[in-house]
Parts: sequence; structure tokens; C-alpha cells
Amino acid sequence: MALMFILQLVYLCGYVSGVLSLVTVHQPPVLTAALGGDTIMPCELQLSHDEKMVSTPVLYWHYLQQESNKRLWQPSEPYKGRVQLLDDNKKSWNKSIVLKEVQWADSGRYECKLTVTTQREGSFRKKGNLTSLAVHGKYKIFLCFLLFVSDVNRENTA
Repeated sequence: MALMFILQLVYLCGYVSGVLSLVTVHQPPVLTAALGGDTIMPCELQLSHDEKMVSTPVLYWHYLQQESNKRLWQPSEPYKGRVQLLDDNKKSWNKSIVLKEVQWADSGRYECKLTVTTQREGSFRKKGNLTSLAVHGKYKIFLCFLLFVSDVNRENTA
């Protein structure tokens, strides 16, 4: 009877440890970027302590629109020459990209996906949360400066 209990407990512990094995992809929900500037679009792979990678993860970044699904990594036409990996070490779990010379058309939702191969789960694709990129113009800062200068001039003439 005691042996049966111990076997059930060992089976249960093995089952629970398998459930705790976790592979996640993290990316922020919202980013802002200045028009014409560069921005980092974070994406990080995380594994639980009991999971082990078998091969290098394959990265996919997508710009999501109703009409199309443009790739940022590997870059499709609108992004060629404007996207690079933040850390090009293939063994790095940081899969963030740098989007250069941000344009108005870059505003929208982005998704980071990784194809990973682990010892326990084999090969599978894992998606991050969607990130919304809001592009803002430099004119906002300039406009605030003009308002400040006009207020200072008004005070000096009064």
C-alpha cells in the first residue's frame, strides 16, 4: 500500500514538473516612436529553469494589417535597410529589433513569433503579445516651444 502511494506521488511530481515547463515570448503592449527616428521593438524569449533549448530559435516579426501581413524580420520590401537585430548573437534570448527612420506608415500593431525546439516539447511556434506602435511627429515639441516663447515675449512686453 505504501509502495503504491509512493509510486503515485512520484508520477504526480513528474507530471507537475512537466506542466511547470514554460516557454514564453514577451513584448510590450505599447511603444511610441518619433517620426524619422529609430526605435527598439523589444521581444524576449524566456524559458522555465527546467526547460532546455535544442536549437537556435527562428525569429519572425510581423506588421499586422487587415489587407496584408508584412514581415519585418526577415525584412520584406517596405522594411529593407530599416530593420536590424538589436543583438545578433544567435544564442541570445533577446530577439528585439531596431526599426530605423520611422515613418507614419509604421504606426500599427506588431507581433513577435519564435519557432523554438526544446527537449520536452520538440519544435513549435510561440507568439508574443501584440505591440501597438504609435508614431508621433517632431512638430509637437516645436509647437510647445513656440507657445512657450510667445508666452515669454508677451510677459516681457506687458
